[in-house]
Amino acid sequence: MKDKKSALDALRKGGPKAKEVTKKVTPTNQQPTTQIVKPQVKLAAREKQYFDAVATFLDGRGLLEMVDSLTLTMLAKNVCILRQLYEQMNGPEDYFQTNPNGVKHASAEANLIKQTEDQILKLSTKLGLSPQDRAKMLGSIAAAEAVKDKKNESDELSKY
Repeated sequence: MKDKKSALDALRKGGPKAKEVTKKVTPTNQQPTTQIVKPQVKLAAREKQYFDAVATFLDGRGLLEMVDSLTLTMLAKNVCILRQLYEQMNGPEDYFQTNPNGVKHASAEANLIKQTEDQILKLSTKLGLSPQDRAKMLGSIAAAEAVKDKKNESDELSKY
């Protein structure tokens, strides 16, 4: 407490010792307030970047828990798979293939893209990555907190 007071006094008065006192009191390595989750499996560089970006985003909003690690890992993998699939597709013609009998249908890559997009949407919803999903999640959290603080209605009725 005395060091903080002397640092404030030195800063207020100015002078050559102000910087010296401030350096002594100021923490150099501040620990993050929450522990960021780790991927469940080894991720490629692009996957890790996406994982870290989403983890930081969710953590900053208080929506990240350690149990989200697996869901977040799957999301990062699926996003990178989707990017790779999109990069392989040169145009609309790559989304279709024609059988020898002349019937057109979706290509294997198009089917993989659709499946990957579906997985990304499901995982994103579970993590609350859209504004609507976050509103639902935060509303649920607020409702649960409100229930904790309320008395049981039967407590009031038992008085009579």
